[in-house]
Amino acid sequence: MDRIRKAIGTVMQSRVARRVARRVGLVALAVVSMAVFVWGRSYLLQVASVCGLFLATWMGAEEVAPWNDLSVGPWSLGAIVREAAGPAAIIALTLVVYWPLVGGHMPWIGDHTVHEFKAYVLADHLLPSGRLMGWTHLSGAGYPAEQLYPILGDLWMAVVRYLTFKSLSWEATYAYGLLGVLLFCNLVPYYIGRRLFGPVAGLVAALVVMTDMGGFREGGWVFTIQFGVWPMALGLSFGMLAIERLLHLADRPGVAGVTGFAVWTALGLLAHPIVLLVLFVAVPLFALYQHVAHGWRGAWAKSISGLVLGMGLASFWLLPYLLRAGQFSAHVSNLWKAMPQIGEGLIQASLYGHARPWVVVLGALGLVLAWLEGRPKGTFLALFGLALLFVASITVYAETDVERWLPVVRHIQFERFVIVVKYLLALGCGFAVARLFFGLGPSADGGESASLRRPMQASGWRRRLVGLLAAAAVAPFVVPVVWAWVARRVVPLSQFETRQTGVASYKDMVRLSRRVADEARKNPKGFFRVAYWTGFNDHFLANAPIVNGLPEVKCSFIPGETYRYLAHPQPADVPDDRRDFDLLSVRFILANRPLPASLGPTKLVERGAGLSLYERPGFESHRVTVIGPGEAHVTRFDDENIEVEVAGADPGTRLVLHVPFFANWTATQGGRTLTISKNDSLAPHVKGLMEVPVTNGKVVFEYRQKAVDILAKIVSALSVGIVFFLWAVVRRRVWATKPWGAVVGWITGHRFVGMAWTGLLVLAPLVLVGKWATAPTMPKQGYSLAWELSRAKVFVDYHGKKKPCRWFVDGRYVCGAKAHQYVGPFAEEWGLLNRKGLWAHPYRGGVLVIEYPDTMMGHILALDWGLASSSVGGRAAVVMRVYVAGKKVAEVRRRAVGWALTKKVDTRSWAGRRVSVRFEIETDDISARHFCFDATVLP
Repeated sequence: MDRIRKAIGTVMQSRVARRVARRVGLVALAVVSMAVFVWGRSYLLQVASVCGLFLATWMGAEEVAPWNDLSVGPWSLGAIVREAAGPAAIIALTLVVYWPLVGGHMPWIGDHTVHEFKAYVLADHLLPSGRLMGWTHLSGAGYPAEQLYPILGDLWMAVVRYLTFKSLSWEATYAYGLLGVLLFCNLVPYYIGRRLFGPVAGLVAALVVMTDMGGFREGGWVFTIQFGVWPMALGLSFGMLAIERLLHLADRPGVAGVTGFAVWTALGLLAHPIVLLVLFVAVPLFALYQHVAHGWRGAWAKSISGLVLGMGLASFWLLPYLLRAGQFSAHVSNLWKAMPQIGEGLIQASLYGHARPWVVVLGALGLVLAWLEGRPKGTFLALFGLALLFVASITVYAETDVERWLPVVRHIQFERFVIVVKYLLALGCGFAVARLFFGLGPSADGGESASLRRPMQASGWRRRLVGLLAAAAVAPFVVPVVWAWVARRVVPLSQFETRQTGVASYKDMVRLSRRVADEARKNPKGFFRVAYWTGFNDHFLANAPIVNGLPEVKCSFIPGETYRYLAHPQPADVPDDRRDFDLLSVRFILANRPLPASLGPTKLVERGAGLSLYERPGFESHRVTVIGPGEAHVTRFDDENIEVEVAGADPGTRLVLHVPFFANWTATQGGRTLTISKNDSLAPHVKGLMEVPVTNGKVVFEYRQKAVDILAKIVSALSVGIVFFLWAVVRRRVWATKPWGAVVGWITGHRFVGMAWTGLLVLAPLVLVGKWATAPTMPKQGYSLAWELSRAKVFVDYHGKKKPCRWFVDGRYVCGAKAHQYVGPFAEEWGLLNRKGLWAHPYRGGVLVIEYPDTMMGHILALDWGLASSSVGGRAAVVMRVYVAGKKVAEVRRRAVGWALTKKVDTRSWAGRRVSVRFEIETDDISARHFCFDATVLP
C-alpha cells in the first residue's frame, strides 16, 4: 500500500498529471455551469453559471494556447478546434436564423419572385437550348435574357436545379439556392477577418455583417431579404474576397496572387457590376499607397494587371453589357448624401440606415488603431473606407459634372457604396475586439502588439481572483444583453413572409394559373400571353409563369431586369391600354385589383379569394403590323429566328414586328440587309418595336452574335489561358519533381512562349480599349450651361442697382450670408431620376441675373426647371425669363414642388454664333421657393 500511495503521489506531483487534472476540472466546470444555466430557474443561479462558463473558457483557452496564436501545429487539437469553431458557429446561426429556407420555403416578398422567374428562364429554357444568354419571348414583348443583368446568381440557381435532378419544386430550389448564397456571404467576412487579424476578428466581423438590419439600397437584411437584392450581396462578397487578395499581393513575389485576385474579381463582376466601381477605387488607391508608403513600384503593374485579367475573364458578359447598357438599359441611378451630411453622420454614429452606434464607433476605432499602429492592411482599409465615402457623395457628383464625360454614371446607385463601408467597419470591429481583449500575434497584419490581458495572466491566487472578480462584474449583464441582442438583431431576421405564413392568395394563384393553361389547351387561338395586373411594386404574381408555363406581361415595375423596353421605371410606363394588350397578344388577365376601363371589354372567367381571372373577348393573336398596302403572315416564330411572308406590298410598305429592338437583331429580305428602325407609335406604352421597309417575299429576323460578342468570348478564352499559365508559373517548382515537370517547365520557362503569353496579357486590355473607342456612341447631346458657371456673371438687380455675387473656390457664387443664398451646382433624386442644374433661389425685392457672355449656340436651347423637394410650404410662383442676344425667347414659371417637362426653345437664328445668354429669376414671395434650373445647348 505504501508503494501504491507513493506511486499515486509521484503521479499527482508530475506536470502532466496536474495539466490533465486542470483540464478535466475545467471541462467539468463548463458542463456543470451550462447545465445550471439551461435548467436553473433562478436568475442568480444563471449569473453564477455565467461566471463559471467565463472562468472555464478563459482558463481553458490559456491551457491550450492564446486564441490568436495558431503556431501550435496545423493538426493539433487546439488548432483544429479554434479553426472550426468560428465557421461552425456561423453556419449553425445561419441555419437557425433562416430556418424557413432550410424547410424549402422561399421568401415571398420583394424581388424574390422576379429572381425566381429569371432563374427559371435560364435553367429551363436557355440552357436546354444550348444558350447561356439570348433572346426570349417569355416576358413582355421579349427581352435579352441574362445580357443586361448579371448572370452568376441565376447560374447558381440553375446549378442547384440540376444538382437536385429537378426533383424539387422551383420554390424549394430557390430557397436552397438562396440559403447557399447566405451561408457564403456570412462566411466571407469571417474568412477575410481571419486572414487579416485572426479568428476572433473574423468571428466578430461575421456576426456584425450577419446581424446588420441594413436599409433600402444600403445592404443588410432589409435590402438582401426584404427587398430581395441578394445578387448584389453575392457580388460584393466576391468583391471583398478580391480586395483581400489585393491586400496580399505585396506579400507574395512575382506573379503569385494575381490569378486569385483576377478570379475573385471576375466572379464579383458576373454577380453584380457594382464590384467594378468598387475596384476602380480600390486598385489605384492600393497601388498608390504601396508605392508611396512602402516604395513598391511593382504595385501598379501587379494590381492593375490583376484587375484587367479579371475583367478579361468576365468579358464574355461584361464587355457587351458595358457597350450596350447606356443605350438599352433603363435609368436606375440614385444619389446619396452631401459631404456635410456624411460628416454629421460620422459625428452622430448614424452614417446609414439602422446604424448601430457601437458598430460605427468600434469599427472606426479599430481602423484608426490599425492605422496608428502602422499595420499596412488595416491602414489601407481605413483609407479605402474614406475614399468610398468621398466618391459616393453627391458633392463629388455635382461639382465634377461626372455624368457629362462618363454617361455610365446614369446607371449607378451611389448609395450602395455604403455597403462596402459597413463591411470595412465590421472588419474594424473585429480588429478592435481582437486587439483590445484577446491580443494579436506577431503574424497579424505585420504588428507585434501585446495583449491587454496581462493583469489576468498573473500567477497563483491573484490570477484566479482577478478572473473571478471580472466574471462576477460581467455576469449579471450577460443574459439581458444577449437576450436584447437576440430579440432585436437575430429574431427579426427570421421574420419574413413565405407562402405558408403570409401569402393568402397562393392557392388561388396556382389554381387560376393552371386554369389558364387548361383553357389554352381546350381552345387554342394561336400564340398569346397572360397579363398580371397588380400594384406597381407588387411582385406577387411575377413567378406565375413557372406554374402555367405561359409567356407573361407584368403590368408593374420589374426589378432585376434593366432592359429599357421591359422595365417600367415609372407607373405611367406600364401597359394599361387596349392597344398595348393587342400588340402584346394578351388573351388572359390575372388581377388582384380592379382593371382600368382603358383595357376595353373583359370577361370574368373565375374569381378567387384575392384574385380574378379575366379573358379578353374576341381575342386575336397579333405578331406583326403592316403600315401601308399589303399583308403579312408569320411562318416561323422561334426565340431568335422569325420569318414573315409579305404579299401585296408596294415601295412604301413597312412591316412592324411586335418584338422590341436590341443590338443583336438583324433583318434581311432576298439576301439584302434591311435597316431596322424603332416604332413607338402603335400603342401608348409598347415602345421600340422593330420596323423595316419591305417588298413581297420572306423577311427574316435573326438574333445573331455581333463582333463585340465574339470578341468578348475570345478575350475570356485568352484570359482563362493566361490564368492557367500564371498558375503554372507559380506551381512549376512544386511540379518539378513530377513526371510531367519537364513539359510544364518548358511551357512556363521557354522564352518565346513566355513572350507570347505576355503579349496576350498586354493585348487583351488593348483590344478592350480599342473596341470601346470604336463602338457606336450615342448622338452628341450638346453641353449644359449649368456646368460652365465659372465664366458667368451673377448678380442681383435691385431696381437698377446691381449687387454682384462673389466667386469662391467651392464652385459657387455666394450672394448673401445665409446658407441658401448662392448660385451653384445642384443635384437631387426625384422619383427614379437624378435632376441636376443650378440652385437659383430668388431674392426679396430683386431679380437674380445669371448671364453667360460669348456662348456658342446650337439649334435648340433645352430648359429644365423646378422647385426642389425642400420647397414645400411656399405658395408663390417663381418666374424665369430667358434672353438670347438681348431678345426674350422664353418665360417659364413654377409654383408646385417638382420638375416641369423639358421646354425646347428654337435658337436656329443664332446657331454657330457666339452670343449672350441671360436668365432672370424672381418671385413675389421667396418663402421656401428653392428654384433650380438647367439649360442645355443642343446641336
